[in-house]
Amino acid sequence: MELWFLFLAGGLFLLAIMIYVGIMIFFPEWVGITGEKALAAERSHRGEPEKKSESETQKPKSSDSGPASEALHKLEKLPKSKKE
Repeated sequence: MELWFLFLAGGLFLLAIMIYVGIMIFFPEWVGITGEKALAAERSHRGEPEKKSESETQKPKSSDSGPASEALHKLEKLPKSKKE
């Protein structure tokens, strides 16, 4: 193979990677990095039903397990201070 062909192929590959990285930064939903599509995909992989409102996605479900979820539930049950 001639050397110019290798440089052309390598340059096109690098250009494609740079375009993809640009799309990842400026339009992440287009490549499935963030947003509702990605969240729906994650929920389907975990076997959870789809949530309809955004407020529900922020609150942990009571069936969540693990130290972080348990600590969060305990914090929610603590009385609020009067200074707040």
